[in-house]
Amino acid sequence: ASHLAVADLYEEQKSTAAAVAEYNTAAQLQPENPVIFMRLGNLCYRNREWEQAEQAFKTAESLSPKDPTVHYWLARIAEEKKQWKEAAAESEKAYTYSQDPQFLPLLAYYLTLDRQLESAVTYLEKAREGDPTNSNVLLFLGMNYLDLDKAEKGKEALAKGVSLYPKDPQMRFQ
Repeated sequence: ASHLAVADLYEEQKSTAAAVAEYNTAAQLQPENPVIFMRLGNLCYRNREWEQAEQAFKTAESLSPKDPTVHYWLARIAEEKKQWKEAAAESEKAYTYSQDPQFLPLLAYYLTLDRQLESAVTYLEKAREGDPTNSNVLLFLGMNYLDLDKAEKGKEALAKGVSLYPKDPQMRFQ
């Protein structure tokens, strides 16, 4: 605990190398503690050190494989690397383990970027069931339906979006 507290102080002082050293010491003392690796992964992620962040989160995953937060961060790292299929797989795990609908639009976004439009629509429809007024869900749902040559369904989703968000320029443009 003392090494984590000191690492926090170093992070506040923007002393990244010192914070990493403290996390590494903590990890040596408690190699089975996923929190240490999560915090190290977050620090590396904020510093755009993708490989180090991924390594830390993979270690956290091995210690706590059903933690949705771990999979969320692995998805975000895959996103930074433009690895859409992997980002989708990790965000799907985050949703599966948490059943938190906040992960559905993110998963659909990655599937869309990977050109898995049918799957993206499935998750977007599920997201819309949970939050029928989410502007991003309506926008992406409309766009994906249009890309799938399902103009009526696309128009319906976008018209609903425009009725809820009349000043949204992207919704109106689509």
